[in-house]
Amino acid sequence: MSNASGKHAVIHEREESILPKPDAESFAGVNVSGHLFDASVDSNPGDHWRVFLGLNFVVEAYTMSQQIVRLRTGLQNLMSPCTVTSFAALCVPPMVPKKLPQQILGQILNGQREFETTEEADSFVRVLTTMEYIQEQITPKLPIDWTNVLLVRDELLKMFDQRRNVEDPVQNRCWFVRLTVHNFFRGVRPDGSIIETLNYYRDEAAAFTNYELASEAAEKLKQRGVASKIEMLTCDRRQSTIVTSLEELGFESK
Repeated sequence: MSNASGKHAVIHEREESILPKPDAESFAGVNVSGHLFDASVDSNPGDHWRVFLGLNFVVEAYTMSQQIVRLRTGLQNLMSPCTVTSFAALCVPPMVPKKLPQQILGQILNGQREFETTEEADSFVRVLTTMEYIQEQITPKLPIDWTNVLLVRDELLKMFDQRRNVEDPVQNRCWFVRLTVHNFFRGVRPDGSIIETLNYYRDEAAAFTNYELASEAAEKLKQRGVASKIEMLTCDRRQSTIVTSLEELGFESK
């Protein structure tokens, strides 16, 4: 049961599911001075309902500028808009590669500078989509007080990890193309030279779950006069890092 008195929401009874849906109890403390939900914002779901785009944890391929626009509009379109200050405090490793100062993140969202890489931009969008996911799953529909950083961040990290494991699962054993005793195949440069790496376990070497595709890569290398062999090794790799086509590695399409 839940109700609201004044500007504060009474905690809602928790519900459990295979992928836990966050609710008022999982976020908010009973201390009305430190509540997470901002009941001063109209919480009528009919007034705030919208269809979120891009809620998938695995971010689609967009340009850097598109990702920045996605972040800027997404933060404003939350039921209770999230400020740059709060967003900068919420975006911490391992959700993002590194924590960005509020000033730098603000400059990025204002179009004055860019993220260092598209991968970094993607990671911040994943945090936003997790925030949107949490907001949509809250029962009853109540705006989240994103300024309550310590409380929100813990739940955000937990939900981020849960969604990542469901939508981008870990593969424990993969095929790799070994070039030498120590080096593994990583890719092909535009000039045709081969990229090697020592670290097959740090998302650097090309990893395959399809033996036939790994064999095709080895055959392509053989045609270039590069000796190699395929090995299956124990290594935790996210599904999003697994090679699905030779073009991803720099080989020309057929």
